[in-house]
Amino acid sequence: MPKEKETGIEKFVNSVVDTKGSKAKSVEFFKDALKDTQTDGTITVRSQYYDLRFGNMCNLACRMCGPTDSHTWYEQWLGYHGGTSYEDTHGTVELKRNAKGRLETTDYDWHNSETFWEQIEKNIPYIEHVYMAGGEPMMIERHYEFLQRCIDSGRAKNIMIEYNTNMTAVPPRVLKMWEEFKQIRVGASIDGMESMLEYQRWPIKWRQAKANLEKLDNLPNIDINTIFKLILFK
Repeated sequence: MPKEKETGIEKFVNSVVDTKGSKAKSVEFFKDALKDTQTDGTITVRSQYYDLRFGNMCNLACRMCGPTDSHTWYEQWLGYHGGTSYEDTHGTVELKRNAKGRLETTDYDWHNSETFWEQIEKNIPYIEHVYMAGGEPMMIERHYEFLQRCIDSGRAKNIMIEYNTNMTAVPPRVLKMWEEFKQIRVGASIDGMESMLEYQRWPIKWRQAKANLEKLDNLPNIDINTIFKLILFK
């Protein structure tokens, strides 16, 4: 029988090779996507990986960060630069004082969208890997809501959760939730020890962070990673 003619997409998929001449890992992804692609070009999206940052709520004002990554930076930022706003990658962020006199913005409230949660619910059966950052995930209620939805779906055992966290808090409820997941990876934002860490990541307390690291180190199914950095301060 004559070989079935390849489509343009199939030719592209079959031409992808890595530097060693073997098929690249991404080929399998493309083949799966090809199966879900209709003749009119529409595709059923089944995302296996999510990078979720539920806002910029964070209890630290680290010297290498800014208001984009931590709301604790707001007062200091305006004190340094004046005005009532700052520039983010999506444009100008305006800060206003609420009834309690605290600076706030709604620019990072995208996770309040019902459409987002509807899409997440539909896609949970296909999720394999989620990266969580912030802000500080352990402070953000939406983070716990997402974990609970995964657990309630019965699919948590197939999902790896990866974090970037400052290690100031490891609430008992998150430890209980983590037991339901396939694997937990913790990327600890610890750049030094004792006074050095406390200088870099104000107002963190080294003893608190160290105690939380030791707590996680004694738990199964949790991998802890730290990154060494060279940081120059004037």
